[in-house]
Amino acid sequence: MNIISHLRSVLCEIHNYIRQEDTSNDEILTTGRILGFIEVRYNTIESVLESYRFNGVSQEIAFYKHFYPQLLGLRYYYKERLAILILCPPDKEDIKSFYMKKWSEYCSLITLHKDFYQYCYAGLKYKDKMYFTGDHARHHASYWLGQEQFLQHFKKWLKLKYPVGPEQVQLKWTGSKVALIELLYGIHATSVVEGGRADIKQLAKGLEQLFNLNLGNYYRVYQDIRLRKKGQTQYIDCMKSQLIRKMDELDFK
Repeated sequence: MNIISHLRSVLCEIHNYIRQEDTSNDEILTTGRILGFIEVRYNTIESVLESYRFNGVSQEIAFYKHFYPQLLGLRYYYKERLAILILCPPDKEDIKSFYMKKWSEYCSLITLHKDFYQYCYAGLKYKDKMYFTGDHARHHASYWLGQEQFLQHFKKWLKLKYPVGPEQVQLKWTGSKVALIELLYGIHATSVVEGGRADIKQLAKGLEQLFNLNLGNYYRVYQDIRLRKKGQTQYIDCMKSQLIRKMDELDFK
């Protein structure tokens, strides 16, 4: 048996089942049924792995890097989704904040392994044998990729529940574009968005949408910032000093 072909077939079964089931009005029961369906197939794959001998290192790497995480991501997503639906507060006003808090918790898990995710999304291969073979692949690397797959599923679910509409408040950036671009590169350098996986273009687009403006050629502006003889981080330094001053003022009140 080729385990990759077998897992592809299993994933196809799962997706077909989800399409059939994920239309019910009772979201808790539907999620529970889907999770049960996934669990049976997950346990089958786990049993096969106990005695399976891969046909070479390349097959083992492909399995743990590209296919097994898909199964783990779906399993983790429906497990967490069911738990969230059961624990969700009854007050409608608290529901969205509950979901957003969960999203923040999940994203914080990703930051723990940001170097690993950056390696994978850069398309690198020189550490594949270390990451995606043996027990480390099954219990660590594939699990980490499964968590990232889970986040993608969870993000789509949140967008369905809370779509961004035209009534959303528009904010206006009243500082200079240079200051905002300095902040943009600061955010990118600290890897605090999507566990460091968001590139500079995605972050720039996000800030442009948030403040309804066009940053223009931000790369050229960034080069000018780098060439400053004094105070390369003028806006960030100003932000820091203003925040400290504000906190000091509150201490004296």
